[in-house]
Amino acid sequence: MSLPAALSPTRPAPEVWVAEERGVFLPTSGHISFVGLHGQALEKPGAGKPVKNDNGQRLPYIESYGPHGVQVRLTDWVGRLTFVTESDAGRVQHPVLVYPAKLHEQPQQAFAALGRMVDALPELGQILNFPQALLSASDELAAHRGSGPAAPHLLELAGQAWHLWQLARRRPQLVQGHGQRVLDDGRVPDRVDWDLTFEHWGRGGFPGHVARDLAPPLPPAATSALLALWDALIAAAQRLPHSAERTPLLTRFAWAKAALPGGGAAPSAGRSAPHPNRAGRGTASTAAPTTPLGQPADPLARQATLLTEQVRQWSQQATGVPEGHTRMAELYEIWALARLTQALGASSGEFQRDSSGLFTGTFRGNGVTVTLNPQLSFRGIGLGLQLLRPDLLAVFDDGRALVADVKYRPLDRLMAQQLRDINDQLLRYMGLSHAATGLILWPGRAEAARPASRPSLSGSGVGGFSALRNSAEWTAEPQPEPPPYSPEQAIQVNLLPGERARMARVRLHPNDPHGALPSHLHTLGFPEVGA
Repeated sequence: MSLPAALSPTRPAPEVWVAEERGVFLPTSGHISFVGLHGQALEKPGAGKPVKNDNGQRLPYIESYGPHGVQVRLTDWVGRLTFVTESDAGRVQHPVLVYPAKLHEQPQQAFAALGRMVDALPELGQILNFPQALLSASDELAAHRGSGPAAPHLLELAGQAWHLWQLARRRPQLVQGHGQRVLDDGRVPDRVDWDLTFEHWGRGGFPGHVARDLAPPLPPAATSALLALWDALIAAAQRLPHSAERTPLLTRFAWAKAALPGGGAAPSAGRSAPHPNRAGRGTASTAAPTTPLGQPADPLARQATLLTEQVRQWSQQATGVPEGHTRMAELYEIWALARLTQALGASSGEFQRDSSGLFTGTFRGNGVTVTLNPQLSFRGIGLGLQLLRPDLLAVFDDGRALVADVKYRPLDRLMAQQLRDINDQLLRYMGLSHAATGLILWPGRAEAARPASRPSLSGSGVGGFSALRNSAEWTAEPQPEPPPYSPEQAIQVNLLPGERARMARVRLHPNDPHGALPSHLHTLGFPEVGA
């Protein structure tokens, strides 16, 4: 550090708004002795490749030096980044607001979509037994939040949920069929099927009797939707600020949920914050019929779904510009894997994190087993052991398999060779796992805002944006509405030669309707997946 830089106090520069993975210019003058981000020095790598820190994360890197500053290339870090330069002009802080442009072209809408992802992770973690300590991707991201739901509102919705369950369980239910068993001691608790008993005796089975036992009835059609409603109520109650309100509600909601098939055991006395046990849900519930639009066909299930959306809207939402930063690619992958696991109806299992930082775990659902980042190993011809690790593998009890890979990349703007590499990778996953369906989950084409009566950000500034905006001034401007969701454009299916397998590109975006992903899975021929 030069003597003038050491003696000069740190001067903050105006905030710069810039999209992820773009270039940003940090103005300064004179000889530049240091460029850093949050205490870590940035480097100028060779061959245009970004450097990595001790945790293997891609760091922003220096592209070029100039007489009036330094050009830095951003990576997948989003949020509030504070760069520091030390030069003959002194030590200067450069606050940069990096927004996830793959979610939306406008910064405010992009941060709103990012906030929805962060809001959804606690609820998804509760449903899937996801340890919150593993969510390191969002640990350093703190979003400003609006007012949360009030306890009386939650109690009112809980009363409606309980009333719907009473109506659902009183409806006549179908019986799954008859089970039969042979009792050698002649004591039959239910009834004797004499025709089968005589046949059994004719085969030398005397004196055994064949009993016909009535199996328990199927759960009501609205069970799955009501379980989702209680999950949303529990997640909303966990956000209440005062423990005097939060603890009783959590206890009452857990007891109410335990009354449903697959709702888990009731909490023991003295348990203040019960966690739902979803171990039995996969076997107790069946997939509820849906309409062509993916909505529940049962009227009580539709009412429960509407109440669930209302609870989520009343829950705290991230607003404005977040504090801190996060790696967007890792956060999107965690969120996408949790959403797909939930959509497949697999909730009995446990997440872990291996030594390489990948999320692993096996989850069991109704007729499906989902494995995150499985290790698929094989020995090629004349080669040693090779290892492939798709992001998700779902194996159904009927022998079908589905493999999925998450890509936080603009697939519609990649070069032909990059797309070929993605296709080749997915084909290898499908071949090694014998999966006839391969999915690529991506955030879709970046949403563009409708025209609004405010100045455009496009211009001759850094990265295609005007350089400086005041955050308070920005927040006061009206937010443009996102375009309506289009199911037809959200999924693209391509049959492979022979039409025995297919590859699908599926949009998964935080602005999508809640039931969009299960609807896409239904389109692909998986009608038994959970909502």
